[in-house]
Amino acid sequence: MKDYTLNFRYLRFVIILVIYLFTTNKAASQRFYAVVFDKLPQDYQLYARNEFNEANVPINGIIEFKDWNYMSVQVLRNGKPYAYKRAPITYPKVGNGRFSVEIPIKAELAEYDFLVYAVKSPDSVLMVTRKNVVAGDVFLFSGQSNSYNGSENNRIYKGEFARSFGYSADYINYATYNPADTLWDIANNRPKVGLWASEFQRLMIEKYKIPICIINGGSGGSSMQYNMNRTNNPADLTTSSGRLYYRVKKAGLLENVKAFIYRQGEHDANDNAGALIWKESMIKHMEALKKEYPGLQQFYIPQINVLEGNQGNQGLVRESQRQLTASPLIKGFATIGTQGYDGVHYSPDGYFQSAAELFQIGRAHV
Repeated sequence: MKDYTLNFRYLRFVIILVIYLFTTNKAASQRFYAVVFDKLPQDYQLYARNEFNEANVPINGIIEFKDWNYMSVQVLRNGKPYAYKRAPITYPKVGNGRFSVEIPIKAELAEYDFLVYAVKSPDSVLMVTRKNVVAGDVFLFSGQSNSYNGSENNRIYKGEFARSFGYSADYINYATYNPADTLWDIANNRPKVGLWASEFQRLMIEKYKIPICIINGGSGGSSMQYNMNRTNNPADLTTSSGRLYYRVKKAGLLENVKAFIYRQGEHDANDNAGALIWKESMIKHMEALKKEYPGLQQFYIPQINVLEGNQGNQGLVRESQRQLTASPLIKGFATIGTQGYDGVHYSPDGYFQSAAELFQIGRAHV
């Protein structure tokens, strides 16, 4: 009797080689040989948790080969077997087969890996592996440089369960965003989060024992008008709001943002027109944000500190920020008295102090 073992092993090697060649092409990152995924987790991706403290991870797409039986997904939790699911392949009379499956994962300090196989009994081929996937909560930060300052500082937090998405082309975040920057990573590796925001991220992770995603859209020295400016395209990459919206949309989190934290006002304190309409502008900005991120539950607006130099309108901005906190949707706190203040920015300890204060008023909304 003829031995087919060697031939099958050779065929399997060829398939794996072709898979490798296809998957190393970034332009075809969702195609793996004859399988094209419509939905597939990325490495380090965070899925927003639901009211049951878990998130469903969808995996679906098409297979271009005929007569394959099913797709199977093996899930590992911290490297150990956790779950296994089959996704039947449905073939129409004409066209490619389709498959779809969802796998729930818990919002906890654990990472999940997904191994996806195409199966034609009795054999299977590993099509793709995704690693370090988590479930947790999502927060957005924006404003001026104090919203993201210190990204290069060696004291910045880069925790295993701190996530972010996308990459700003320049430090002050004015350059038009590169639409190809759509990767997940540990916060402050490639995606800039900053000292203040990432310290808040650390406090949340350590207190509530869940992963936290922060996407920071702050721009250095930016005015209220710059940050609230919008065009007919909500994902306009030439605008501050559009760049942030694009990143959140590509991350799949538009409906899952817990809170928007906005730290800005120093620019407008030296601009008579901007200071006079700061409150009105912020209200318009928040109304637009609520439409763009329908899951938004809370806004946080730290009050600006006393600024150095002759900025006669800074009191108008501080008063506007104080008045806004009369709304139950808006929380704020004063930054006067924060340590390490140089008249505009703060030392790392100052940003950590502000993070602790934000954490104290924000913890009730987790």
